[in-house]
Amino acid sequence: MAAFSTESIDFGELKANELSKRFVILYNLNPKQKLKFEFQKSGLMCGDNLKLEPMSGELKPNSHQNIKMTLVPSKYPTYFEGELQCNVDWLDENGKITT
Repeated sequence: MAAFSTESIDFGELKANELSKRFVILYNLNPKQKLKFEFQKSGLMCGDNLKLEPMSGELKPNSHQNIKMTLVPSKYPTYFEGELQCNVDWLDENGKITT
């Protein structure tokens, strides 16, 4: 009942310290429950930085959130490939996590 707008993101070819920004949309497709999300740190190498905004939050039923992704390679032109982990929990009407 949760989905992202895309499965993969291409940041293009980047030089050291060149910013590349992309957006992805997180959808809460559940008609009744809130969604709580939290991205885990990416763990990129060599001082490279991937910034996600927001890193965590809540979505009302049948709503969406734009997630801004900014990649900054530190030293070398680099090819990045990997996965990001996003934890999703469902909340009841009292804001408690359901199982």
